[in-house]
Amino acid sequence: MTELQNSNCGRVLNNACILTKEDINKIYPITDNSRMAYLTREFSESGYDILYGENPNMSKSKMWDCLDDVVITAACLYQKSPECIKVGAFTDISQPNTIYAAVRLKD
Repeated sequence: MTELQNSNCGRVLNNACILTKEDINKIYPITDNSRMAYLTREFSESGYDILYGENPNMSKSKMWDCLDDVVITAACLYQKSPECIKVGAFTDISQPNTIYAAVRLKD
């Protein structure tokens, strides 16, 4: 399913991975005109990877608390330090306990 994967590299996110283009197209087919699909495609086309992660205890009200974990998880997946990671946006928070975030290595 994924190019890079590690099930528990972050403090909060489980089953974390970087989605492939095929994963993105399967989750957000071109016929999907939702805001989440649009954001995901836009960030993907502009050079960001889409990080997927799960947290069974996460709620939308506490989702912003996991921004640091997105950075740490992405750093683990890229095998770089957290200072090398740039987060573009949370592209999809519509599913309970699941987050999609646009990430990439800093220039």
